[in-house]
Amino acid sequence: MQITPVRFILTAFIGLVLVVSSCTRPDQSIGLELQPEGDLLSASQTDTISLTAFTIPEDSLRSDELSLSLLGNYVDPLLGYTSASFYTQIRISANSLDFGDLSNIEVDSLVLNLVYGGESYGINSDQVYQVYEVDEDIIIDTSYYTSSSVTIKQQNLAANSNPVHFDVNDYIQLANDSVPPSIRIHLDPSWATDFFLPESGGDNLEDNTAWIDFFKGIYVRSNTPNASVMSIDVRNSFSNLTMYYRDMNGATADTTEFQFLINDLCARFNHIDHLYGGNISALEVQDAVDADPYVYVQAGASVKTRISFPYLEDLTNVDGLVVNAAELIVPAQPDLFGHYNNQEKLFLRLREDDGDPLLLPDEVTFNFSIGGEYDEETHDYRFKIPRFIQQVLSGEIENQSIYLVSNLSGISVRRVVLSGPSVSDSDSSQNMRLILTHTRSAL
Repeated sequence: MQITPVRFILTAFIGLVLVVSSCTRPDQSIGLELQPEGDLLSASQTDTISLTAFTIPEDSLRSDELSLSLLGNYVDPLLGYTSASFYTQIRISANSLDFGDLSNIEVDSLVLNLVYGGESYGINSDQVYQVYEVDEDIIIDTSYYTSSSVTIKQQNLAANSNPVHFDVNDYIQLANDSVPPSIRIHLDPSWATDFFLPESGGDNLEDNTAWIDFFKGIYVRSNTPNASVMSIDVRNSFSNLTMYYRDMNGATADTTEFQFLINDLCARFNHIDHLYGGNISALEVQDAVDADPYVYVQAGASVKTRISFPYLEDLTNVDGLVVNAAELIVPAQPDLFGHYNNQEKLFLRLREDDGDPLLLPDEVTFNFSIGGEYDEETHDYRFKIPRFIQQVLSGEIENQSIYLVSNLSGISVRRVVLSGPSVSDSDSSQNMRLILTHTRSAL
C-alpha cells in the first residue's frame, strides 16, 4: 500500500518552540556549524520539518572510457530488470604484422579474456555470452552515454552457446602466468583464419590507425536473462583477445600466440538498459513514484531520489530565528536477499533548468564536508546542508528539490533502499528527516 508522506505543519512547530515577538524582525542569519559548543548551549532541535520524497528515473550518464566495463543481466525483485553490455575497440600489439606463408599457419583457438573488476551484483551463476563485430566507428574522447549504441554485424563470434563458468575467487594458470579471475569466452577460430590472417603483411596491419579503421571493435553482452552484472577491468593487461596458433613455417612447428589489446587507448563505452518493475513498475508510465514508504537509488543511470522541503520558507516568518545546523538523515534498509550490497556513499545534487547536475553550496565551501558516507553502526546516510538552507531562506537560491544519486555513475548497478519520510508515525528515527538546530537572536 502506498503511503503519502506525512506533512508536519511548520507553524505548529514554531508555536511549540518559539515565542513570537512583536518587535521588528531582523535579517535572518544561519550558522555554519562552526560555532563553539558553548555558543549552542541554549539551542533547540527539531526533526519535524515537512519533506517529501519520490523515486524518479535517472538521466542517461556518460559511460565512455570509464575505469570499469559492465557485463551481464539480472532481475531485482524490488526494481526490475537490468542489462549491461559494452563496446570496445581492440588494438594490435605490434606494427607491420606479417605471419609469413599462411598455408602453414593453423589457428587452434581464439579466446576473449575479461578480467573480473571486483563486483558481481545479483546471483553469481554461469552465463552465455555473445560477441559481435562493431560495424561503426567508435571514437575516443567522444561522449557516449549509458543509452548510446552503435551498429553491429549480425554474426555472433562466440564459438558456442554453452554457459561460461566463472568463479570470483578462481585464479587461472596460463603457461607461466597466474591470471586474475576472468571470464574466458571462446570465439570461433575461423574468424581469425578468414578475417584476420588474410590481412597479414598488408596495409590494414601496418599500425593501429589502419587496423582500427579496418576493424572497428567488438560488442559483448550476456544472453542469460537473470544472473548478475559483473564489473570488468578491461584496462588490466590480462584483458585481451588471444589467438593461439601453430606456425609451421620453420623447420619445426612453433606453438605460439598473438594478443589483441584492450587498454586505455581503446575507445569504449558501457550500455545499460533498465525495465522498471517490482516496487517502481509505475515508472514505466509515469515520471515519479511516491515513497511507498521507501525510495530507491540505483547506479548505472537507473533511479534516484528527489527530496523537497515544501514549507521551508515559512521559517522566515519567525522573528529572531537563527538556524545553527541542518542535517539530512536518510536511513537505509538492510539487504533482505543477500545479493544486493548497499552503496558506500551517496551524493546530493541540485538540478538546473537544462538538467545538468550542480553541487550544493555546502560542497563548494572550503574545509567543509557535506558527508554522505554509509554509517555501518547507524545504518544511514547523513548530509550536512546548512548553507543550502541558508541560501534558500535568504533568497539567494530558490527552494528547489535536491536529489540523492549514486556515486558509482556508470561503473556499477548497485542499489540501495532508503526510508522515506513516513516509515513510522511513532518513531521518527526510522524516517528520512531534516534535523535543524536553532536559537533565537536578541531582538
